[in-house]
Amino acid sequence: MLKAMDVGGKFFGFTETWENKFFFFGSRNATREAIEKAFPQYQFAYLKQVHGRSVLEADPDQTLEGDSHYTIQPRVAVVAQSADCVPILLASKDMVCAIHAGWRGVALNIVSSVRETLPDFHPLAARIGPHIRQKSFEVGADIADQLMKAGPPGPHNWIQPGSSPDKVFFDLHGLVRAQLETTFGKTVNLEDCSEDTKTNPLFHSYRRDGAGAGRQFSFVVINH
Repeated sequence: MLKAMDVGGKFFGFTETWENKFFFFGSRNATREAIEKAFPQYQFAYLKQVHGRSVLEADPDQTLEGDSHYTIQPRVAVVAQSADCVPILLASKDMVCAIHAGWRGVALNIVSSVRETLPDFHPLAARIGPHIRQKSFEVGADIADQLMKAGPPGPHNWIQPGSSPDKVFFDLHGLVRAQLETTFGKTVNLEDCSEDTKTNPLFHSYRRDGAGAGRQFSFVVINH
């Protein structure tokens, strides 16, 4: 279960130890410098995120271009950065993977690209971090249509009426959860911290703060 973590009397993020894996979803207080100071035992691997669907082997020595990376190396923390986008952290017995899923990545079903790239990766645990929730994510009908096509068939409650006839409120969480379950099976231990980045000032939000918004840092790591 994800639990709140404080550093210096301030909310730092959510953490969970699951078997020998450690999950972390940072708040706005968990800057890159702060997480590296708080967790000196880890090497951090970062990405230059591009809203695509590439899946790369993590490299702590260089910043690769992509939106998902993985490792089997202990103490190499794979990082996803987000401000409203959906950070997804996955762990199998011997591999961890971090996914940055903005609406474009969700529409491209970046989750399925992980399975395509790593057919032998069978996550046992999946954690979804703070991101923009349905009540805050209003989009045009064209974007909603792209997102609906990225989900499995069947009745879904992912769309609610928006503030005008050409707008809707879309449930990215519901779609991402469905993509995870369709790709990896419903037996995956799946949890979500249920925070809305736009309405909670403890998190950065592009929708709320504009182009000057910072980024949350989230990571998963094999401890040994």
